[in-house]
Amino acid sequence: IYPIIINLEAISTDSVNVEIYAHGKDDFDEIRFKNDGGSWSDWMTFNENEFNWTIAGTSGENTVIAEMKNGSITKSSQDEIEYNGVSTSINDGFDGLELEFFPNPAVNILYLYNVEKYTSYRVYNIQGQEVVNGNFAGRSASQEINVEHLNKGQFLLILQSAASTTQELFLKM
Repeated sequence: IYPIIINLEAISTDSVNVEIYAHGKDDFDEIRFKNDGGSWSDWMTFNENEFNWTIAGTSGENTVIAEMKNGSITKSSQDEIEYNGVSTSINDGFDGLELEFFPNPAVNILYLYNVEKYTSYRVYNIQGQEVVNGNFAGRSASQEINVEHLNKGQFLLILQSAASTTQELFLKM
């Protein structure tokens, strides 16, 4: 058994940023995470036991799932934590859909969901410099932004439509 532990087995948290302790680094080469119902992060080298992660931030129980692999052998584990903070999802009144993006922190790709109304995006580094920009192809509910070339750190994502602008912070690992 290779368990993962969120925030040293805390029952609840007021922050979406949590620390995950993962057992198994001596037996597995790579690890990845996802929030329940979300997409997998990119595979990361499993050379330490502690990882920073951002839970989905929905009120109530939030589940994080880890998958560890060594060659063709994979094992998975999960842990739950009660989120008591303010929801990080944004309901902008657009057909009742909430903007979702993950993984946060991102490694290569930032996945965006419920973004039909947005036509373009810009990403700024902590110094306020625009580092990525682009237009979304079509009115798709899901989009991807390649952040692989960005340095590690905190970034501001700005989504723009004809009628509104939405801003979100994310981390690049």
